[in-house]
Amino acid sequence: MDYTPNLQLDYLLPNQAQRHVTVNENTRRLDSLIQLAVLSASVGTQPTSPGEGDRYILPFGASGMSWDEFAAGSVVSFNDGVWIGHTPTPGWLAYVVDAEEIIVFEAGQWGPLRRLGINGAPDSSNRLTVHSDGVLFSYDSGTPEAGNVQLKLNKEAASQTASQLFQTGYSGRAELGLAGSDDFQIKVSPDGSDWTSGICVSSASGFVGVGTTAPSVRLDVNGTIRSASPAGQPHLTNADSDTILGPGESIDILDFSGLIFVVNMTTGGLAQYICGGGMTETVASVTSLPGTLSFASSPNRYVFTNTTGGASAYRFLLLRARDAA
Repeated sequence: MDYTPNLQLDYLLPNQAQRHVTVNENTRRLDSLIQLAVLSASVGTQPTSPGEGDRYILPFGASGMSWDEFAAGSVVSFNDGVWIGHTPTPGWLAYVVDAEEIIVFEAGQWGPLRRLGINGAPDSSNRLTVHSDGVLFSYDSGTPEAGNVQLKLNKEAASQTASQLFQTGYSGRAELGLAGSDDFQIKVSPDGSDWTSGICVSSASGFVGVGTTAPSVRLDVNGTIRSASPAGQPHLTNADSDTILGPGESIDILDFSGLIFVVNMTTGGLAQYICGGGMTETVASVTSLPGTLSFASSPNRYVFTNTTGGASAYRFLLLRARDAA
């Protein structure tokens, strides 16, 4: 073999005349290909006034008095007034100045990097792999949309998935996004196999479903609702979590304007109160009154007291019209 296998650098032969010519040619080739950066990989017409050392990757259909001699994909460089062609081999990398990108030669053509691993090995499914304690995406101040940043997940069809998957030990535990439809969902799993949709936002209506993937109203809850309050306080609920009060015991209800429904789960008594501005009005009671509701001015709060003479379980439903002034 008279030349090197990768860059085709000519060997110096025994008793070779004008060895400096071979050395200079090899030096020129190294200058053209080491730290390879080309002006363009899309210019198809040979420049009329190239600069010394200009380099290009020829696209398909490239033409010109000298470029016609080179195959598509060749790296051409302008040295000493002539164009020299270089045939790439798999694995060559080049920075393309006008496109501001790095491309790689493989399978007989130039193209974008197909896999990239940062502190980790990519594979056919995860072509970009990053092993890091954190990944930062920040705005670019040098773009027309300076100050904005978006993470875009694009799927081919509605029936496919564009989502973020959260894993434990590489097993799925939570997923949010468009999973099998164009409705936005938040799903969870205890084992990576069985999944439950917690929240679904309909793409057609914007309706929000909790415990249902087909919400029919603005907020559609399939199941119970509970809004916890501070310790010892009643809560907004239609669930089976009750407040137990002994004889004469009281519970504070924060000052607000709205309706309070109280059910005595022991006797079946039901009362409805309308409250506001420190005033209470019993709207209706059924069976036996489960207790009394009064207003305490210091601090401002409503107080419900068990008056049944025995321990009872109460359930409260608070419908707030507005916060107290």
